[in-house]
Amino acid sequence: MSGQPNAPGLIVFDVTRMACVETIPPLFPPAPIIRAGRDFKVYGDFTISEPFGHLIHEIMAATAGTVDWQANYYAEEMGGANDVMLGTVSGNFTGTGISTVVPHTYTTPDTDLVVVGGITVPGTYRLTCTVTCLFAGSIPMPITGFVEGELIQIHA
Repeated sequence: MSGQPNAPGLIVFDVTRMACVETIPPLFPPAPIIRAGRDFKVYGDFTISEPFGHLIHEIMAATAGTVDWQANYYAEEMGGANDVMLGTVSGNFTGTGISTVVPHTYTTPDTDLVVVGGITVPGTYRLTCTVTCLFAGSIPMPITGFVEGELIQIHA
């Protein structure tokens, strides 16, 4: 399940993938089985297209400000009560070519989050990524897009 909200021809902002890899060499993508307490990395892919991308560029030009994006990563334990907010990664649309290159896709390494110390409670978890746009660096829009990622198993 990806995207939301999308209105073809008006707003196309699509979060299309979330993946998980172990941070110990060698990197094995995807990494669906991870030892409890071990670091791992998650990342998401999202694409912004016209005319939404052009609107963001115009807002930045009119206000001499920035429009930032924020990716939030979550792990929901299946059948358990150990839901985890893994962390947040932020970036901005300035300097990325959004004014001239649309659609523009954001992916690893821009969206990487290393979960230091991993998840400590063994179980099966569903990963989720939400992406929100922030105007002037702090004024949030509603969740712009989300994707439910793969299942991972944390073992002792």
